Amino acid sequence: MVRRWHPAYSLPELLVVIALLCLLIGLALPAVQKIREAANRLRCCNNLRQIGLACHCYVSREGRFPDGGVGWFIQEGWLWQLSPDYEGPNVCWVSNPVASCPSRRPLTRATAWGIYNGQHGTLTDYAAATTEDIYQSTWMTPYILPAPDTRYGGIVVRRGGTPRRVRPEDCPRGLSNILLASEKWVPVSGYGGGLWFDDATWANGWDADVIRESTVPPGPDTRPGTWRQFGSAHPGGLQTLFADGSVRWIDYGIDLSIWRELPRR
Repeated sequence: MVRRWHPAYSLPELLVVIALLCLLIGLALPAVQKIREAANRLRCCNNLRQIGLACHCYVSREGRFPDGGVGWFIQEGWLWQLSPDYEGPNVCWVSNPVASCPSRRPLTRATAWGIYNGQHGTLTDYAAATTEDIYQSTWMTPYILPAPDTRYGGIVVRRGGTPRRVRPEDCPRGLSNILLASEKWVPVSGYGGGLWFDDATWANGWDADVIRESTVPPGPDTRPGTWRQFGSAHPGGLQTLFADGSVRWIDYGIDLSIWRELPRR
């Protein structure tokens, strides 16, 4: 009987092979992460594009842009008004994938308003833009309507303020030059919800959950920020929706004087 000799690998050879495999994996992981982020960014862009198209369907039907609703205790905000036009849910306690950025988090349940019989609506990662303080004074809370002379300069305005509605003809700067909505800033530590400015559903009325200001520059979720600002989980910048329905990428380093005026109609 002839026995064949199978030479074994030595320990140094095994260590070299393991080191090469680790090196290859280390080189491959960043590429995989970049591909995943590119796909998520594309899905995020598509979400905003659907919202933009829905907005123009709404304008064609109603003759005006949606308003921002009354306050955070009434689930009839701008995304809720648009939901029939992007085939979204018509009740606030149902999940809404179109309002969620996949780069930030999966669909995440609301922890405050928008819970019905144990069902939770989901949070939104997108907010309409306003050019001024969301509440405009320390006494103006989300619980009350604004004073009759309270003025708003953006496309989405608070119900009860001035103007009562915004139509395309009320925008002399041109719809392609006016920021309608964008991704909102949420700290990484708060992705699970529960923050007072990120605890209600996508259908929420006028509040920092669904409205943000251009008074402060946008920033990444990985840096300290404020409930007033826009931001995203994307590296380098954020997706923005303009009033003509176009979606554009804006760097975090945009000049603040330009950013302040973008939502002004």
